[in-house]
Amino acid sequence: MQATLLGVSIAIILALVTALVGPFFIDWSQYRAVFEAEASRLVGAPVRVLGDIDGLSFVRLSSKDVVRHHIVQDIVDAYERADQARSAQAEG
Repeated sequence: MQATLLGVSIAIILALVTALVGPFFIDWSQYRAVFEAEASRLVGAPVRVLGDIDGLSFVRLSSKDVVRHHIVQDIVDAYERADQARSAQAEG
């Protein structure tokens, strides 16, 4: 019984290590178009992956993508204005 539990434990540990380390050895950039299409279908709004896919990417939403409440739209608009102001300061 103890040998069986040890074997199952080792198998679980190996599966977890593979699941955590394996993705770093895959070039995810070749799946960008598939990911964008599927994410756009699920979200219901256009999704675009910015930059290289290194395990983390950024999704840009506008106030038009947020339909829950007008206050949330106002918050998103404020962040967009702040980003534009920051970009203008950095350029000039």
